[in-house]
Amino acid sequence: AQPAPTPATPEQPAPPPAQPEAQAEEAKGGGFKKVLITFAALLVIVGIGLGAMFGHRYLKERDPATHLQRAKDAMKAENYDKAREEFNRAIDLKKDGPYIEAEAGLAELFEKTNKLDEAVKAYKKLIDLDKNNVAHYERLGKVYEKQGKRKEAVETYEGIIAIKKDDPTGYRALADVCIKWGGECKDPKEATFFIDKAIGACEGVVKLDPEDDETITAIGMLLMQKGQTAKAEDRFRKAVKINKDNAKAHYGLGKLYMKRQDFQRAFDEMQKALTLDRNLTDARLDIAQTYVILMKTDDQAIAWCKNVVAAMPKSSKAYQYLGNVYLNANKVDEAATALKKALDLDPGNGVAKNLFTQAQQRGGKVK
Repeated sequence: AQPAPTPATPEQPAPPPAQPEAQAEEAKGGGFKKVLITFAALLVIVGIGLGAMFGHRYLKERDPATHLQRAKDAMKAENYDKAREEFNRAIDLKKDGPYIEAEAGLAELFEKTNKLDEAVKAYKKLIDLDKNNVAHYERLGKVYEKQGKRKEAVETYEGIIAIKKDDPTGYRALADVCIKWGGECKDPKEATFFIDKAIGACEGVVKLDPEDDETITAIGMLLMQKGQTAKAEDRFRKAVKINKDNAKAHYGLGKLYMKRQDFQRAFDEMQKALTLDRNLTDARLDIAQTYVILMKTDDQAIAWCKNVVAAMPKSSKAYQYLGNVYLNANKVDEAATALKKALDLDPGNGVAKNLFTQAQQRGGKVK
């Protein structure tokens, strides 16, 4: 039997065509959604950007190097309060150990602003943190010098020598300060202490550099101060052998010969020294003195002393020597004038006073 035919599915009626108003509403809703999506995306982008920017700023503010650079810039601008704040901030933020550069900057700031007690503490802290850096010892020594703490300065420079025996830095620093103080001290015992320290430091330099003629000359000068003229002469001659143009060594020989009253040799060495170094003003004065001692009365002696006065117009001794040479040449008016000037510059110059009296007694009048 034939199967029964499948009944036909009735056709679905087509949806009614959309009305124009509905189409417009749907399009409006879709556009609004797109605007919202776009706006949300922009917010996300802006948020990410702001987050990155503020995050970068936050990280930068937490970076010790940022504050160190700000401190350096403030130092250059001489804004020391700001510099101190930034140095301290850099030190506080450094978590992986001491911030030596910032600590050194802070110590320098204290020194520069004349807060010397704080500078001493800061440099001592640096030495504790960075024991083998001789620069910290050098700066601490300089601060002690400013404070007039000579003993502490000497001990600090000796600390450099203890760290680096093969480096002349500590020896030179110690020698420089001890030579200076040895010349300034009025107490003979204290002066001798510093002179001996200076000699020892200079010997340390020469041990490291046997051809250092300048330091060898310095030792000669120090030995002469102690009255050890034979040893001093040996050093001066050694310096000249190394460097025949060492003006200070020739000057030292001249001073030494003056002490021995060998005035012609003294005069010759002084002349040689001054030929090599025209800035040795003390040599000019000493040559003038040798003219007086040698009773030189010629035009050369007078011209020399006049040149010394021109070079050293505030030196009472320069006018004293000029007056003395004039007096020896029997030029009493010129002598009285020069000697009066010497007394104007230094009323306590007893030699000039006696010579002035002699010039007046011989009829000399001040011009």
